[in-house]
Amino acid sequence: MFYRVGDKGAESLIFWLCVCLIVLLAYSSGVMSKDSPPEVVSAVTLIEAYDRNEIAADTNYNDKYFQFTGKVTDIGKDILGKMYIMLDGTGFSGVQVFFPDSAEASLAKLSNGLRVSVVCKVGGKTIYVFCNDAVLK
Repeated sequence: MFYRVGDKGAESLIFWLCVCLIVLLAYSSGVMSKDSPPEVVSAVTLIEAYDRNEIAADTNYNDKYFQFTGKVTDIGKDILGKMYIMLDGTGFSGVQVFFPDSAEASLAKLSNGLRVSVVCKVGGKTIYVFCNDAVLK
């Protein structure tokens, strides 16, 4: 027998094998599928959530992918040259959505006032709520 009660190394190994098995089962069942479609949320809903309670909004949205729909109110580059669009922006409110350089041709076709959908990873709020790794849908 290669396991003795109280053997901390073996207990740790068994624990991590169980964790790996659970994660593997979750992926194979689709519960944690990377390919599953992200939840659809309006840009206004995201803005309102952050305006109400930034801590609660971070808990629900930060570091997670969502599909957002909203009206384009600005198209540009930040001071570092990163391309973005602003969804439902007014004053110091809105969702600033950052895109990779490969999206330049798609972004060049957009105009203010157009309603678009994007899939992106929420990054929290500084002045605006912001998202990274965006893809136009």
